[in-house]
Amino acid sequence: MTPPQFAYMVGIDPGESLTERETEGFARYYDDVHLAEVTLANGFARGTRYEAVTPVLAPSGPSVPGPRWLAVYEIEDPTAAERYLRDQQVPGTGFRYTPGPVDWSLMTVRWRMMARLLPGSSAGPLPSDLCLGAHEAATTAGGTAPRGARTYEVVAELAGAGPGRVLSLRPSSSEAGEDPAGHTPRPVTAPHHFRRVGEHHAR
Repeated sequence: MTPPQFAYMVGIDPGESLTERETEGFARYYDDVHLAEVTLANGFARGTRYEAVTPVLAPSGPSVPGPRWLAVYEIEDPTAAERYLRDQQVPGTGFRYTPGPVDWSLMTVRWRMMARLLPGSSAGPLPSDLCLGAHEAATTAGGTAPRGARTYEVVAELAGAGPGRVLSLRPSSSEAGEDPAGHTPRPVTAPHHFRRVGEHHAR
Protein backbone atom coordinates (compact mmCIF):
# COMPACT_ATOMS: atom_id res chain seq x y z
CA MET A 1 0.00 0.00 0.00
CA THR A 2 1.42 3.38 -1.06
CA PRO A 3 0.28 6.38 0.99
CA PRO A 4 -0.77 9.59 -0.79
CA GLN A 5 2.34 11.47 -1.89
CA PHE A 6 1.18 14.96 -0.91
CA ALA A 7 -0.77 16.50 1.95
CA TYR A 8 -2.39 19.91 2.26
CA MET A 9 -2.45 20.85 5.97
CA VAL A 10 -4.26 23.66 7.74
CA GLY A 11 -3.89 24.79 11.37
CA ILE A 12 -6.94 26.65 12.69
CA ASP A 13 -7.97 28.30 15.95
CA PRO A 14 -11.64 29.17 16.55
CA GLY A 15 -11.94 32.90 17.16
CA GLU A 16 -11.83 34.07 20.77
CA SER A 17 -14.98 36.14 20.19
CA LEU A 18 -17.03 33.06 19.29
CA THR A 19 -19.38 31.52 21.81
CA GLU A 20 -19.15 27.80 22.52
CA ARG A 21 -22.32 27.29 20.51
CA GLU A 22 -20.93 29.18 17.53
CA THR A 23 -17.69 27.18 17.67
CA GLU A 24 -19.61 23.90 17.78
CA GLY A 25 -21.73 25.03 14.83
CA PHE A 26 -18.67 25.89 12.80
CA ALA A 27 -17.09 22.54 13.67
CA ARG A 28 -20.19 20.74 12.36
CA TYR A 29 -20.09 22.81 9.17
CA TYR A 30 -16.40 22.02 8.68
CA ASP A 31 -16.91 18.28 9.22
CA ASP A 32 -20.19 17.91 7.31
CA VAL A 33 -19.71 20.40 4.47
CA HIS A 34 -16.25 21.94 4.12
CA LEU A 35 -14.18 18.74 4.30
CA ALA A 36 -16.21 17.22 1.46
CA GLU A 37 -16.12 20.34 -0.69
CA VAL A 38 -12.36 20.85 -0.39
CA THR A 39 -11.71 17.15 -1.00
CA LEU A 40 -13.99 16.72 -4.01
CA ALA A 41 -13.49 20.12 -5.67
CA ASN A 42 -9.71 19.75 -5.74
CA GLY A 43 -9.32 16.08 -6.59
CA PHE A 44 -7.96 15.16 -3.15
CA ALA A 45 -8.26 11.61 -1.83
CA ARG A 46 -9.38 12.27 1.75
CA GLY A 47 -9.90 15.12 4.18
CA THR A 48 -9.67 14.74 7.95
CA ARG A 49 -10.14 17.21 10.79
CA TYR A 50 -8.48 16.71 14.17
CA GLU A 51 -8.94 18.58 17.43
CA ALA A 52 -6.13 19.15 19.89
CA VAL A 53 -5.93 17.14 23.08
CA THR A 54 -3.29 17.72 25.81
CA PRO A 55 0.05 18.39 24.05
CA VAL A 56 2.62 15.61 24.25
CA LEU A 57 5.89 17.19 25.35
CA ALA A 58 9.15 16.10 23.76
CA PRO A 59 12.29 15.45 25.87
CA SER A 60 13.94 18.31 23.99
CA GLY A 61 12.59 21.32 22.17
CA PRO A 62 10.29 24.05 23.43
CA SER A 63 6.58 23.55 24.04
CA VAL A 64 5.01 25.80 21.42
CA PRO A 65 1.21 25.94 21.47
CA GLY A 66 -0.18 24.25 18.39
CA PRO A 67 -3.47 24.99 16.64
CA ARG A 68 -6.69 23.75 18.23
CA TRP A 69 -7.80 22.25 14.91
CA LEU A 70 -5.68 20.43 12.34
CA ALA A 71 -7.04 19.58 8.88
CA VAL A 72 -5.11 17.12 6.70
CA TYR A 73 -6.08 16.64 3.06
CA GLU A 74 -4.33 13.64 1.48
CA ILE A 75 -3.49 13.90 -2.23
CA GLU A 76 -2.71 10.87 -4.37
CA ASP A 77 -2.44 12.65 -7.74
CA PRO A 78 0.58 15.00 -7.95
CA THR A 79 -1.19 17.03 -10.65
CA ALA A 80 -3.98 17.82 -8.15
CA ALA A 81 -1.39 19.27 -5.76
CA GLU A 82 0.19 21.27 -8.58
CA ARG A 83 -3.19 22.58 -9.75
CA TYR A 84 -4.18 23.62 -6.23
CA LEU A 85 -0.91 25.53 -5.76
CA ARG A 86 -1.35 27.20 -9.13
CA ASP A 87 -4.92 28.28 -8.28
CA GLN A 88 -3.73 29.76 -5.00
CA GLN A 89 -1.54 32.20 -6.91
CA VAL A 90 -4.53 33.83 -8.62
CA PRO A 91 -7.13 35.41 -6.29
CA GLY A 92 -10.67 34.34 -7.12
CA THR A 93 -9.54 31.21 -8.95
CA GLY A 94 -10.91 27.85 -7.94
CA PHE A 95 -14.04 26.53 -6.27
CA ARG A 96 -16.35 28.84 -4.29
CA TYR A 97 -17.01 27.01 -1.04
CA THR A 98 -20.29 27.11 0.88
CA PRO A 99 -20.14 29.86 3.54
CA GLY A 100 -20.02 28.72 7.15
CA PRO A 101 -22.44 29.63 9.94
CA VAL A 102 -20.00 32.32 11.08
CA ASP A 103 -17.65 34.29 8.86
CA TRP A 104 -14.20 32.83 8.23
CA SER A 105 -12.74 36.17 9.34
CA LEU A 106 -13.69 35.18 12.90
CA MET A 107 -11.46 32.11 12.67
CA THR A 108 -7.68 32.29 12.95
CA VAL A 109 -5.92 30.30 10.25
CA ARG A 110 -2.49 29.80 11.82
CA TRP A 111 -0.97 28.33 8.69
CA ARG A 112 -1.74 26.56 5.42
CA MET A 113 0.87 24.49 3.62
CA MET A 114 1.45 21.89 0.95
CA ALA A 115 3.86 19.10 1.84
CA ARG A 116 5.46 16.18 0.00
CA LEU A 117 5.81 12.72 1.54
CA LEU A 118 9.39 11.65 2.20
CA PRO A 119 10.75 8.18 1.35
CA GLY A 120 10.35 5.48 3.97
CA SER A 121 7.17 6.91 5.49
CA SER A 122 4.58 4.60 6.99
CA ALA A 123 2.25 3.10 4.38
CA GLY A 124 -0.66 2.71 6.78
CA PRO A 125 -3.64 5.08 7.07
CA LEU A 126 -3.45 8.12 9.30
CA PRO A 127 -4.37 7.15 12.87
CA SER A 128 -7.42 8.45 14.71
CA ASP A 129 -5.09 9.80 17.42
CA LEU A 130 -1.87 11.34 16.19
CA CYS A 131 1.00 13.59 17.09
CA LEU A 132 2.14 16.39 14.82
CA GLY A 133 5.86 16.99 15.19
CA ALA A 134 8.15 19.53 13.53
CA HIS A 135 11.79 18.71 12.81
CA GLU A 136 14.90 20.33 11.41
CA ALA A 137 15.35 17.36 9.06
CA ALA A 138 13.62 14.08 8.38
CA THR A 139 16.62 12.09 9.61
CA THR A 140 20.21 12.71 10.52
CA ALA A 141 21.33 9.91 8.22
CA GLY A 142 19.96 7.46 5.70
CA GLY A 143 17.54 9.76 3.86
CA THR A 144 14.33 8.10 5.03
CA ALA A 145 11.56 8.91 7.47
CA PRO A 146 11.40 7.81 11.12
CA ARG A 147 9.75 4.44 11.63
CA GLY A 148 6.00 4.45 12.23
CA ALA A 149 5.50 7.98 10.95
CA ARG A 150 4.47 9.76 7.83
CA THR A 151 7.07 12.45 7.35
CA TYR A 152 6.58 15.37 4.99
CA GLU A 153 8.76 18.14 3.60
CA VAL A 154 6.90 21.43 3.24
CA VAL A 155 7.05 22.58 -0.39
CA ALA A 156 4.82 25.67 -0.14
CA GLU A 157 3.59 27.85 2.71
CA LEU A 158 0.29 29.37 1.58
CA ALA A 159 -0.57 31.34 4.71
CA GLY A 160 1.15 32.06 8.00
CA ALA A 161 4.33 30.46 9.29
CA GLY A 162 4.13 26.72 9.83
CA PRO A 163 5.73 24.86 12.73
CA GLY A 164 8.71 23.61 10.70
CA ARG A 165 10.06 22.62 7.31
CA VAL A 166 9.68 18.91 8.02
CA LEU A 167 6.54 17.54 9.68
CA SER A 168 5.84 14.08 11.05
CA LEU A 169 2.44 12.52 11.67
CA ARG A 170 2.59 9.45 13.89
CA PRO A 171 0.28 7.55 16.23
CA SER A 172 0.11 9.36 19.56
CA SER A 173 0.51 6.05 21.41
CA SER A 174 3.93 5.39 19.87
CA GLU A 175 7.31 6.76 20.74
CA ALA A 176 9.16 8.89 18.23
CA GLY A 177 10.81 6.45 15.83
CA GLU A 178 14.46 6.23 14.92
CA ASP A 179 15.77 6.18 11.42
CA PRO A 180 17.51 3.05 10.07
CA ALA A 181 20.88 4.34 11.25
CA GLY A 182 19.57 4.67 14.80
CA HIS A 183 19.29 8.46 14.93
CA THR A 184 16.21 10.26 16.21
CA PRO A 185 15.27 13.39 14.24
CA ARG A 186 15.75 16.47 16.37
CA PRO A 187 12.43 18.24 17.06
CA VAL A 188 12.19 22.00 16.74
CA THR A 189 8.92 22.04 18.70
CA ALA A 190 7.28 19.56 21.04
CA PRO A 191 4.80 17.31 19.20
CA HIS A 192 1.10 17.98 19.74
CA HIS A 193 -1.59 15.38 20.29
CA PHE A 194 -4.73 15.48 18.12
CA ARG A 195 -7.86 13.31 17.92
CA ARG A 196 -9.84 12.74 14.70
CA VAL A 197 -13.33 14.26 14.76
CA GLY A 198 -14.33 14.45 11.07
CA GLU A 199 -13.42 12.72 7.83
CA HIS A 200 -14.45 12.55 4.19
CA HIS A 201 -13.28 10.06 1.54
CA ALA A 202 -13.44 10.95 -2.13
CA ARG A 203 -14.52 7.38 -2.87
